[in-house]
Amino acid sequence: MMLFLCLVSIFSVHAQDSKPIIKDIPDVYLALNQNYSISCETNVTWPITWSKVNGVVTNNNIGKLVIINMKASDAGVYTCKVQNPLNSMESSDKSFTLHYVDSLKWIEIPKSSEVIANQNFSWTASIISPSDKINFVWLKDGNIMEKIKSEENIEGAKYSSRLLFKNISIEDFGKYRVIVENMVISGVAYDMSLKVKSAPYVEIEDGTEIKVKEGESISITCLVNAYPIPFISWSKNETIISIEKKPISSKNEWRFKYVLPIKKLKKKNVFVCTGNNSIGSSFASIIVNVDVPATKDSTIAAVVAVSVFFLLVILFLVIFYFKYKDTLFIHLKPIAENGQFYTDLIVEEKKFSDLHELENNPHSIKKNINISIRRNVRATIKQPNKDESGASKRLLPSIKREQQSQENHSARLGSLICQGKSVEFKHIVFDEILGSGEYGHVSGGRIIDEGDPNMCKDVSIKMLHDNASAETYRDMLNELRMMRRVSRHPNVISLIGWCITDQNLYVLEEYAPFGCLLTFLRTQRLLRLRQENLEELPSEDQIDEKTLLSFSWQIASGMKHLAGLQIVHRDLACRNIYLGHEKVCKISEYGLTRDIYAENVYRKNTGGQLPVRWMAYEAIFESLYTEKSDVWSFGILLWELISLGKIPYPEIIRTEELLDVLESGYHMENPGHISTDFYLLMNSCWNKAPENRPSFSSLVKKLAEFMNDKDEMHVNLNSFFKKELDNFLQDEEVSSLTTDFHKISPFDNLPV
Repeated sequence: MMLFLCLVSIFSVHAQDSKPIIKDIPDVYLALNQNYSISCETNVTWPITWSKVNGVVTNNNIGKLVIINMKASDAGVYTCKVQNPLNSMESSDKSFTLHYVDSLKWIEIPKSSEVIANQNFSWTASIISPSDKINFVWLKDGNIMEKIKSEENIEGAKYSSRLLFKNISIEDFGKYRVIVENMVISGVAYDMSLKVKSAPYVEIEDGTEIKVKEGESISITCLVNAYPIPFISWSKNETIISIEKKPISSKNEWRFKYVLPIKKLKKKNVFVCTGNNSIGSSFASIIVNVDVPATKDSTIAAVVAVSVFFLLVILFLVIFYFKYKDTLFIHLKPIAENGQFYTDLIVEEKKFSDLHELENNPHSIKKNINISIRRNVRATIKQPNKDESGASKRLLPSIKREQQSQENHSARLGSLICQGKSVEFKHIVFDEILGSGEYGHVSGGRIIDEGDPNMCKDVSIKMLHDNASAETYRDMLNELRMMRRVSRHPNVISLIGWCITDQNLYVLEEYAPFGCLLTFLRTQRLLRLRQENLEELPSEDQIDEKTLLSFSWQIASGMKHLAGLQIVHRDLACRNIYLGHEKVCKISEYGLTRDIYAENVYRKNTGGQLPVRWMAYEAIFESLYTEKSDVWSFGILLWELISLGKIPYPEIIRTEELLDVLESGYHMENPGHISTDFYLLMNSCWNKAPENRPSFSSLVKKLAEFMNDKDEMHVNLNSFFKKELDNFLQDEEVSSLTTDFHKISPFDNLPV
């Protein structure tokens, strides 16, 4: 039996400016003898009436419809109507269907889906059933999902379950099933699949470092989690040696295995496996050490050599002591309460006047530095003085040599940095090591949000080696201080934060998922020269002339920003540019960056290898660095871009020869596949007089004009590849040059 209850309401009649609005009424599903009430919600207080198609509704001036003891004859289409009692033309109505449920039936079924990782996603399953106590069971790959987040809902005879995925990951990839059951129904199921698009996650099966015997042949296995299927590039000592588009095997649709066979190793090598797909890229590296067995004669020779060396050192120290004992003194500081002492470093610099040292080490320019240690009772900075030869001496700030507590480190950092975010060590998650240098290494990782443990931010983490010196530690702090001065810019790698512990200093930087620009350019060149099937690559993974012009404009924009902050980079090159999301160029590597705010010039006084192929004339011969020396390096970078990662001055092998031709005014010629205007712009960056070089502001403006120029093609890659392809089989790469252009810095050529 169905009863219609009446809720009497008192209303006031007034004129309406618009047609009344009634909220939508969803369809209702009821089983035998179920009770339910339906409201007609409107924005006016006019009388409400209910009617039924091909049926009768009594007391039809009621605002709410109540159904008691549902039966089959009650099913049908019902209409709620609102009408102005003073004007019958002003009215609105809304209908819904009341269903009589006598059997189980699906009314909402989850559909197979394909989503991108790190997004929120949900499936909803709904059925109607005359039986109560319905239970939903979700399965993944045939296994019941025990720990899931779902929402259950019951409306009359309609039962729904919503399966929620928060920050969906590639591990959620698989085949799913939803089963409906109760005491009467043994189980009604529906199947669907979920595919999660994700950038590659790469790992080497054997770890990060192994040792093999000399002449032994091995295989390196690269495991990649990704969808769509990635293509893999293998590199050996930074030179690409193989590209694989199909895996050896796959455990499922997103877990793949690639194998690189290596024959007869004779020396230490670094192998890198890089995975790329349309979503992003990542890589993993492994160091293969070769254990060379020592012969009896070589062992004896080594012992004799070491013994002779130590005898010479002792003899030198004795002679040095008696010659300089009047000027050399060591005073021990009385033990402080925390057992620490301070050490002052006195640095004596000698002038560099010839190229003999370049002959011995042609890829670097060094200055001789003598360091003596003086321990004083007071940790103060002495005034500069001069020795008998007149060479200048400079007393560096005192450095705490012993371990310090985290609180003391933070206090010292506070004196260097005006503002910034310190991150607690417990909130940092370390992933695989991305690369390693002489003084430290870079690891991928994440920062966990303090307020929500489920939220995290990808970062790259710089850290020092365990045996890093106090001088290296101070350089790291100076680098951190410099990065704090650099305000955010889309084309400059951002500093996220830092963490200081008793054991190390961690610098947390923005993560660039597409890696180093130099590697990207060389991969593109190798694919084209080997005539790979580029149609299989996604369009966003291919390069063209517009992309190169866009890269050059972005880098110039980032350098304009740094120059505006009175900061000179000193190592601007494609190896220090990284590709962020959507392949946005980002300037990185501030290990050599210096503040030139005071005098607009920085003079390098310390030793160390230098990237001479990218350096300006005055930087090489006078150790002077300004914004205009960075402009020279930017011109070399443009040459790298249009040659897709070739080494500058490729026709010149030895650095001493390069210095001679630069001093004579030599510049690289037009390669032939760029416009005259583009070459003139590039050549203007190499003017011997710094004041005659363009500023980064003018470079940004000029490159923007090139990008918008529809009348002339400023870079012709087809012409470039046609010329390169003729010589490719004879000479793919002059690999010996790769050791000729690197620098020594705390993090040499590491990915970010």
